[in-house]
Amino acid sequence: MKLKKLFSVVLAFAIGATCFAFAACDDEENGNDEEEKTEEEIKDETENEIEDEKEEIVLTEDTDFSALVSEKVTEEEWQAVFNEENYKDCTIKLFNEKNGNYYRKSQSFGDDINVEVTREYSENFLSTYYEFCNGKRFAYGKMNGAEEFTKIEYPQDNYEVFDNWSISYTMFCPNFGALFEHFIYNEQTGAYEFNGRDYCDNRNENKPTYNPDCEGWPDCTHANLIITNSILEYWNAHYFQASVKIINSKLACVEATISINPKECIYFYDFGNTVVNLPNV
Repeated sequence: MKLKKLFSVVLAFAIGATCFAFAACDDEENGNDEEEKTEEEIKDETENEIEDEKEEIVLTEDTDFSALVSEKVTEEEWQAVFNEENYKDCTIKLFNEKNGNYYRKSQSFGDDINVEVTREYSENFLSTYYEFCNGKRFAYGKMNGAEEFTKIEYPQDNYEVFDNWSISYTMFCPNFGALFEHFIYNEQTGAYEFNGRDYCDNRNENKPTYNPDCEGWPDCTHANLIITNSILEYWNAHYFQASVKIINSKLACVEATISINPKECIYFYDFGNTVVNLPNV
């Protein structure tokens, strides 16, 4: 009887030891799998978790754009940032130290787009509307001081001017898409910056003024400028200073200065939340 009990105890111990051994093996195998997973996949998983947790910054008119820190991008990404398609559903505010505020609101409907352009002058607001619909272009304005809006269809030979000046975001903002190499990311300001050198004295080309501090006058060959579209005008401009901040892979803030004008600041916000209601005519 004692021998039978002893045998039962030994058998139970053996079974327990075997189970423990299998469990230990399982733990060891799981541990190895986990270790192998850590070596091969932990970096990708971490990056994915960070990307998932990253919240898109919502830009509004009340955003403190000076506090924004621009995303860093490659040249290819920079070019994509200036793509026209990014700015069909947003509001753009142009601040000019001399001429006040301008606003451009745009709302798209598939291939069609409505645009409202407003100039804030003193306490008055003057708005004009543009419509791209079914391949045709229309403008809405108040003619000769009238109280009601009039709708005018643009002739086909003026489509290029209409698209580039009225519908495009570049009416309010320089397109620096092809000029990435001229910009340097400034860690202190959190922006891409171009700091060139202006002409000697912001002279009127028709009446140049002598400036003894300008080497090479009157050629001014020392000037370092970048050339792209002008703002609110249908020709190119020479910029000697510019700053760009990119948020959510889109323009958030652009500052640009040319010789004869004060600095202009352009702010982009209300992406996907801008509404344009065309006048009833």
